[in-house]
Amino acid sequence: MIDVFYNLKNEPYVFASDLHKMLNVGTPLSIWFPRMIEYGFTDNVDFYSDNKYVESTNSMKKAVFDWAVTIDMAKNIAMIQRTPTGKAIRDYLLNLDEKVTEGEYLNHGQILALMDICKVIGYFSIQKFFEDEHYKEILKATDFEWWDRRAKLFGYGAKELKNALLELGIKYRNQRQAMYFTDRYELIRTGVIEMFTVMGKSAAYSKNVGNIAKTMAKKIKPEIYDDISTSIDFKS
Repeated sequence: MIDVFYNLKNEPYVFASDLHKMLNVGTPLSIWFPRMIEYGFTDNVDFYSDNKYVESTNSMKKAVFDWAVTIDMAKNIAMIQRTPTGKAIRDYLLNLDEKVTEGEYLNHGQILALMDICKVIGYFSIQKFFEDEHYKEILKATDFEWWDRRAKLFGYGAKELKNALLELGIKYRNQRQAMYFTDRYELIRTGVIEMFTVMGKSAAYSKNVGNIAKTMAKKIKPEIYDDISTSIDFKS
């Protein structure tokens, strides 16, 4: 509905001119936006002056003075208008907030970071490190609670994995080896989920980013390697 941009701090914003256009405001932007500011918004906190680059008649980009508006301010302005369009924009921005919070939408910097994570999370030693750190957080839990928690986090448990391997006739020594033979990129997904869980992210965020990482891994094909028994410490 409305273009969302990110500043150097990876904070989302919209341009006042885009908001003005989407809301079908009849008052000129130069008059309307200062009026909106009077509702209690603060310069360099809720909004700041910025140039918007638009295409001119000769197909060249030119800088036009505008205001960058935070998502929270934009939601409030949309509601002030008290129109169906205003409500629709606010609902859209609220949904955007939710998707960003839960890890469904990643910005450019986060995607590049996740690509780097995919390249190292394939090593078994690193996966085990995050599994151990996760376990430390719930040391008071019983083994049953531990495996039950992991099953809910990953979407399946040890029993389902064992049954799947029995049907395939695959013998294995541990779960990681089992997943390596059934779906090696699942190791990337579960490793990323566990890593973000240890970092304190919600289950929804960890799972969404884990799903993105698995899709990404299928494209970049990172190395997946059982280095547990090697003399080289890949984790370091």
